Amino acid sequence: MSPGFFRAALYPFKGVAYLARTPSLWKYAAFAFAANLLVFTALAVALYLSYDKLVDAITPDRLPAWLSWVQKALPVIVGCFVLLLAATVGLFLFTIIGNMIAGPFLESMTAVMRVQLGEPAPPPRGFWNALGRSIANQLLKLLIFGSIQFVLLGCFFTPLSFLHPVFSGLLTVVFLALEYWDYPLEGRGLMVPARLAYLNSHLRPALGFGTVTWLMLLVPFLGYIMMPASVCAATLLVHDLDKKSAP
Repeated sequence: MSPGFFRAALYPFKGVAYLARTPSLWKYAAFAFAANLLVFTALAVALYLSYDKLVDAITPDRLPAWLSWVQKALPVIVGCFVLLLAATVGLFLFTIIGNMIAGPFLESMTAVMRVQLGEPAPPPRGFWNALGRSIANQLLKLLIFGSIQFVLLGCFFTPLSFLHPVFSGLLTVVFLALEYWDYPLEGRGLMVPARLAYLNSHLRPALGFGTVTWLMLLVPFLGYIMMPASVCAATLLVHDLDKKSAP
């Protein structure tokens, strides 16, 4: 049986276990850990320094008379919105920039895993070639998902504002699935449109995998080790999806 939503939701844990018991992958994980730590620290400092200014900038000085009763609570409401937005945008940037920097190492780790799983190794590409492709790939995904996120942000200022967290969360889940599936799919020579088609054809496992990955990334400090573990998990899941769909 091909992995569905719930079976795919277990793969992030399988990725952690696989990485823990495979010492040959640890050196690649160490580089990814260092990249994650650098990016997370920079984003956290940026939010800390700009939080008060962001809240002040989007908090209206005066409200209509019929809304005056929420004036005192408004900074708290806006603050919660800023934190929600920062968490969503920060997760995007954290994942994209971290993967951009760590891409060549994670790509090498995926190649080693593919051989361990009995798949053919992709042709070697050199560090700078891999880094250039990683940057171009991440920027393209940032353009696609950032544009959608920007459109969704408009919902917050309409009567449908309650739908923003729902759609934003679903977008983040799908984005995370694609982000980590990219490594095994890149090794198969698929371009970005083909990867999106692959994701669409395996939407239920993508949602299961992305949901648990998202929740694990939200745990403080766990995100540092989740990038290489998530790549391991994605490689295992794509391997099993292809194996199940093979004639």
